[in-house]
Amino acid sequence: MNFVSLHFGVFLTVVLAGFYAIPDRQRTVWLLAASYVFYGYWSVKYLMLLVLTMLVDFFFAQFIADAKTDRLRKVFLVCSLILNLGILFVFKYFNFVMDLIFDVTNQRLAVSSLILPFGISFYTFHSISYVVDVYRRVIPAERKFVPYSAYVMFFPQLVAGPIARATHLLHQFEEPKSFRTAQWSKGLWFIGCGYFMKVVLADNLAPAVDLFLGQHTGDVIARTPLEVAQGVYFFAFQIYFDFAGYTSIAIGVAKLFDYELVKNFDRPYIAQSITEFWRRWHISLSTWLRDYLYVSLGGNRYGKLKTYRNLMLTMLLGGLWHGANTTFVVWGGLHGSYLVVERMVRSNAVLHALCRKIPRPLRMLVTFHLVCVAWIFFRMPDLHSALETLRYFATWLSNPFHHTQPAAVQRYLWALIAGWLVFEMLDARLKLQERFEGLPLGGKMVTAYGVAAAILLFAQTNPQAFIYFQF
Repeated sequence: MNFVSLHFGVFLTVVLAGFYAIPDRQRTVWLLAASYVFYGYWSVKYLMLLVLTMLVDFFFAQFIADAKTDRLRKVFLVCSLILNLGILFVFKYFNFVMDLIFDVTNQRLAVSSLILPFGISFYTFHSISYVVDVYRRVIPAERKFVPYSAYVMFFPQLVAGPIARATHLLHQFEEPKSFRTAQWSKGLWFIGCGYFMKVVLADNLAPAVDLFLGQHTGDVIARTPLEVAQGVYFFAFQIYFDFAGYTSIAIGVAKLFDYELVKNFDRPYIAQSITEFWRRWHISLSTWLRDYLYVSLGGNRYGKLKTYRNLMLTMLLGGLWHGANTTFVVWGGLHGSYLVVERMVRSNAVLHALCRKIPRPLRMLVTFHLVCVAWIFFRMPDLHSALETLRYFATWLSNPFHHTQPAAVQRYLWALIAGWLVFEMLDARLKLQERFEGLPLGGKMVTAYGVAAAILLFAQTNPQAFIYFQF
């Protein structure tokens, strides 16, 4: 069920009304039932797969907690990981493996292709983090299935995050909830910002990205270096507005029910290094990869070479998590390489001091363009198209003033981007969210109607699906 749809609006209204109409002790069950409807609306068959995953981890976590020896605890953990990652592999990478077999043998095996279940990467990570935290004795095993399954299935964050930790969210389903005006003000602020980012910004950028970068292999070859460069820049902002918009809506909807989800974006394009970028971009994923993959590989505990290896492996697997395509692996490899180089520079006092003397705007500009280079591989369907796009982009960067100025439609899109970046700067400096929360009811209504009018005015006739739904 898409957040940007009339069906979701009706669904949310009914769920909110029921939530506050029933006794507090029944609200978790109500939310769980609503989450079943939310996911089952897309596919009842894959809803059963989600329930199976939850049951596996619910019981294995208890087996781990009750095990008498560390060896037995580890056996149960490995069994849980094998089942979780096995299901993820079958549905996410099966078709990729079949294509590789066909490329090598030139024989197509007589098996059916599998449809990727919505949100499988996200809810698998929810489950894995819970089991690993129980194994590490960070949290006790949950003995009640309803709050545990509500944690995994909580519909605002089920399909595309933020990736929730049991340490942060699980206990909230066993705490009393109440209608609070302050919480609703915060929720409406996040929802308004999220819909604006998605409908006004991301969806208006999408046609230009498809025009300049193409929708099929080889389309980019028909474009000029200027058009390709604009396509790359537009995609960098499209994916930011699209994904940050989704998570902003998710955080806001959760607040309407008096739940708190983790922050997932923090103005990533003002980052002065790739390390800082990953502290600001998809924060719930980057911290998950750090805590459950990088640390498990050894982190930085065993010398420089193994630290570099662990950084690279973490980002390569992070790229592969996004999809079974060599372009995602290259995307992850580029970010891994960036992080390794930055770690090398920081370990050298002279080089680190020289880098710190580079003006902040220049560091931000270099970081942004390194991210954009990686986004090319994330966006394009295959390596050939990605390399062609990179060649055109490099041609434009080598002499950007040689080309003609953008047409009016591109100026309009750049104005939208600049306007939002100014808004983010003002929000950080002037605390606009807090000012909105302090307004009287009339002021809030005027603001809400203004945002709603802007969304309706600039909305595309054909709304775009959220980009991260495919992961």
